[in-house]
Amino acid sequence: MKIELRRMTQLIEHSLLAVLGLINWPFFLLLFFFVYTFAVSLSTWSVLFEEITFHKYERRRDVLRLLAVGLLEPFFYPVHTVFAVIGNIQFLTGKKGWGGADRRGFEMKDNKRRKLKGRKKIQ
Repeated sequence: MKIELRRMTQLIEHSLLAVLGLINWPFFLLLFFFVYTFAVSLSTWSVLFEEITFHKYERRRDVLRLLAVGLLEPFFYPVHTVFAVIGNIQFLTGKKGWGGADRRGFEMKDNKRRKLKGRKKIQ
C-alpha cells in the first residue's frame, strides 16, 4: 500500500512540475534516452549471450520475443527493485527474519472432513 501511495505522489509531483514548466525538457529527454538505451542494451546482450552459449531456444521467434520484451522491461522492472532496496535497508539496519509464521499442520476441520466423506472416490 505504501508503494502505490508513493508512486501516486511521485506521479502528481512530476505532473505538477511539467504543468508549471519547471522541467528542463532537453536534459530530461537526453537522460531518458541514455538510461533507456542502457537498460535495453543490457537486456539485449544478456539474451544474445545466453543464446550463443546455451542455445536454449529452438525457434528464432522465441529469441525475437525475448528481445521485444527487453524493449518494455525498463518500464516495468524497476517497480520490483523497490522490494530489493527495502530488503537491503532492513539488512543494514539489523532487522532479521520475516516475522512469525503460524504452523497449523495438515489436519482438516470437521466440516471439511464431513464434506469429503460424502463424495465418491474417483479411480
